[in-house]
Amino acid sequence: MKRAIWPSVRKRMGRGTLARKRRSAIVSSPSGDISDRPDSLEHMERAHVQRILAESASLTVAAARLGIDLTTLWRKRKRWGLA
Repeated sequence: MKRAIWPSVRKRMGRGTLARKRRSAIVSSPSGDISDRPDSLEHMERAHVQRILAESASLTVAAARLGIDLTTLWRKRKRWGLA
């Protein structure tokens, strides 16, 4: 049995093509930045992390309460501009 080969109109997609397409779709969304919407998951996550940070004595304790690695907490704080 021979395999059928479909002619490709587009060139082959590389490893980063889908990620670039996803980023461009997010950037070009008509509603603006999704993370600014109060009902977005990222907004709720940020609010939760801020609350835990305010209640915790140290970053290590906050990371343990959140169930994430300390490095992950550092990255989230850097991305969100939290001190």
